[in-house]
Amino acid sequence: MESLDRFVTEHGGAFYNAAFYGPIIFFALIELVAPRRALTWPLGARWLANIGLGALDFFVGRWATVIVGVGAAEAMGALGHGLLNVLGVPALLAFVLAFLVLDLTQYAIHRILHTAPWLWRCHRLHHADPDVDFTTSRRHHPLELVVTLPVYTLVIVLLGAPDSAVLIHGAVSAAAATFNHANLAVPPWLDRALRLVLVTPDMHRIHHSARQPETDSNYANLFSWWDRIFGSYRATPEGGHDRMRLGLDGFHSRADLGIVRLLGNPFLAPASMPAPNTR
Repeated sequence: MESLDRFVTEHGGAFYNAAFYGPIIFFALIELVAPRRALTWPLGARWLANIGLGALDFFVGRWATVIVGVGAAEAMGALGHGLLNVLGVPALLAFVLAFLVLDLTQYAIHRILHTAPWLWRCHRLHHADPDVDFTTSRRHHPLELVVTLPVYTLVIVLLGAPDSAVLIHGAVSAAAATFNHANLAVPPWLDRALRLVLVTPDMHRIHHSARQPETDSNYANLFSWWDRIFGSYRATPEGGHDRMRLGLDGFHSRADLGIVRLLGNPFLAPASMPAPNTR
């Protein structure tokens, strides 16, 4: 684990950048060759909007999460605070436990974003994309960070997560999000095998269905077992993937792709969208 900590210290930034940009380039090319669904919107308007939001999301949101999260982990390690540090958990086990807890935290935060109406307003921009492809993974409103970063950081502090686990989980999560949003035709046999552990594009695309019960399913980003454990797993959409409508009703006009309107999305009238499922 010392070599891993040294790697994170010396090459953490480059590693995170590679995990972020590498899958974007890779899956952008793969989508052109083997798309899962025909896109309903011209690429130019959507990509301009999504990549614009993605730039803001990356340079403000993702790096803030990494810097704050890793900084909090380093502080807890130096002070010997946090559950894993207080209990003296061996380094390798602490890394594994922290990685799993951070991924579970992501699942829990995502599920909560769908529950409270004011949290849904922060998150619904992600679901308002009328198509789903690799750019959708970067389509998040900055207000989501205001909600999620304090919770994520609090978990890191209370757990005493190793800084290596925080950085590597952040990098792997970014790569996983690009993969599971990709408009990618994964062979059914491979999808079934991968889905035993990982979230696949077909599994996550159901979460972007315009049909509300399907939107309220498949919240996981990396490990698919969280949805199975907590009863939010849905194997297939009603009517199949090819007939599934994506996005949110009320957000399918060209005006909804303007960057100013996208940033103002949380403040639009809630009547323009289905109410989140609060069951």
